[in-house]
Amino acid sequence: MEIELQEIHDFIAAIPPFDRLQDDILNALTTAISIQYVRRGGDIPADKDAPPTLHILRQGAIAMYSGKDNLMGMLGEGDICTSFCAADVMPDFYVKATEDTLLYSIPCDQLSKLVEQDESVLHFIRHSAAQRLKEAVSDMQEQSSSNLLHTYAGDICRGELVTASPDISIQDGARLMSEHGVSSLILMEGSSPAGLVTDRDIRKRCVATGLPVDNPMHKIMTRKITSLNASESLFDALLVMTRNQVHHLPVFDDSGLKGIITTTDIMRQEGLSAVHLTSTIRKAESLEALVEASKMLPRIQLQLTNMGADLRHVGFAVTAVTGAITRRLIELAEIQLGPSPVPYAWIAAGSQARREQTSHSDQDNGLIISDKLQPGDDEWFESLARFVNDGLDACGYIYCPGDVMASNPKWRQTVSTWQGYFEKWIEQPEPMALMLSSIFFDLRVIHGKEKLLNKIRKKILVKAPKNQLF
Repeated sequence: MEIELQEIHDFIAAIPPFDRLQDDILNALTTAISIQYVRRGGDIPADKDAPPTLHILRQGAIAMYSGKDNLMGMLGEGDICTSFCAADVMPDFYVKATEDTLLYSIPCDQLSKLVEQDESVLHFIRHSAAQRLKEAVSDMQEQSSSNLLHTYAGDICRGELVTASPDISIQDGARLMSEHGVSSLILMEGSSPAGLVTDRDIRKRCVATGLPVDNPMHKIMTRKITSLNASESLFDALLVMTRNQVHHLPVFDDSGLKGIITTTDIMRQEGLSAVHLTSTIRKAESLEALVEASKMLPRIQLQLTNMGADLRHVGFAVTAVTGAITRRLIELAEIQLGPSPVPYAWIAAGSQARREQTSHSDQDNGLIISDKLQPGDDEWFESLARFVNDGLDACGYIYCPGDVMASNPKWRQTVSTWQGYFEKWIEQPEPMALMLSSIFFDLRVIHGKEKLLNKIRKKILVKAPKNQLF
């Protein structure tokens, strides 16, 4: 097989559902694929009379619309746009490239013939992401067991570990990743990892910014690496990935760096797993899609209990899904409202902040807004809070009986106002202050600027030790 075809073959072979195809079908699919390069802002397809086509994103990003600029969703590297193949494709549906984009494309009819013997792949092609989400929820509700708790990170860290020096050039590092067929590179200083670079980092921090490729990799690497111990389960890996919104986890054992696992590795273990569901939540195009996703929570809790998971595991799993739904609601709100006038942080309190939620807990949340807030800016934040709180209620997270929610102006305030709240609770600890502090001392940022909460915490750390109650 020619080098170019081999690269296409290897890339597709790593992406569900094509990773389950037999070699002869995968080879036929590879040779049938055409490569398209679309400039930022370009239409997909460029020819409106082109036959319905499935597109696999090799590089770049696309946005999907219906009607007049009604954004339905966005896809990035490794994602598959099946919308043109779906039976229910809308007549006013269209797609634009939001970055310079490289596509692997194949007409839907031709692809269907190639995979007609594999019902699961054929089903994937002919259904939209929203339909697959609904069916994924249904499938998850029918599952009664899982092997994620009983498979360990060290068990699937096999194969060659690809590392390099932080001083290797971006071009040489990318070439090394391509040669070994990996999507990430661990950069080592001696025997210790200094950072991690993924395909996405190269695209976003180098190509998109115009950074010359002869620069060293350490210019674009992620320095704060989220990692996992080899003895931890894939369920733990799932929680870490979901909580930190990462797709690559270096794995360590007593001897040091053992390997790296990805979301694809976990998906291969579990099929339509919670990883896949959480990923789909992040791409949900509407509140209705998120409501469908939320229906799985009671079953997840029961399923985990039946598997012998402890309370910590159950709380982490439920809270991870809650966090994913909350973040997607915020993103959908920002699509409607436009960018925020000043920086902010959406915060969770109580059981969600402690990652101890059950299905379905009530809401405890708020907004910390930059002190740069100007008169009139709060209208934007009120609309955001109303959208998210109403959305969470529709997803089964009922309104807080005590109205501790961002839609309440009292809990939608600037950094300095929040600092004043905590100072009063610490200095005048009457019963109401103690009740509120029991909720808000466990704050955690779900979306937005962590530094806004850190400013408040610095004040608390100075004040709290002076009161014996804290």
